[in-house]
Amino acid sequence: MRALGTVRSSKERLKGLTRVIIIIIVIIVIIIIIIIIIIIIIIIIIIIIISSSSSSSSSIIIIISSSSSIIIIIIIIVIIVIIVIIVIIVIIIIIIIIIIIIIIIIIIIIIIIIIIIIIIIIYLYQYCINNNSKTPLQQIYLYQYCINNNSKTPLQQPIELPSYCYVPNSNNKTAHSLFR
Repeated sequence: MRALGTVRSSKERLKGLTRVIIIIIVIIVIIIIIIIIIIIIIIIIIIIIISSSSSSSSSIIIIISSSSSIIIIIIIIVIIVIIVIIVIIVIIIIIIIIIIIIIIIIIIIIIIIIIIIIIIIIYLYQYCINNNSKTPLQQIYLYQYCINNNSKTPLQQPIELPSYCYVPNSNNKTAHSLFR
């Protein structure tokens, strides 16, 4: 029962971890978008200042220099945007790899727990067959029956049990013979 609870809690932890990672990714993307917007706004302000500083009566050299500066600024914006996009992609890839690794580890742990549970059940069943006793499920029922009818554990109560509690081929028809 504890193992089954552990499997359930592992699934719940996985869901919680996935939610946390998704929230972190969203926050990182939002921060990067805000930074890009701020950079673009600053560059636009610089372009407006440069364009406003050049009057209509200015010479051709000033116009050429201002237009070339605008081209340089646009190139810088494109480079910054490309770098930011690459950084975002790399961060997302790293986070996805971490999530996949965590999921694989949790799946392996769950599989190991399930294998242990199966081995324990097989061992208990084999033990019961070898000792000519009831199956594990019947023993759990009998254990609960003894607890419900007496506050002591089955080993502590030498009471006579009903016929369906008897162990086959056994002269001792008490709870002692069922739970050794």
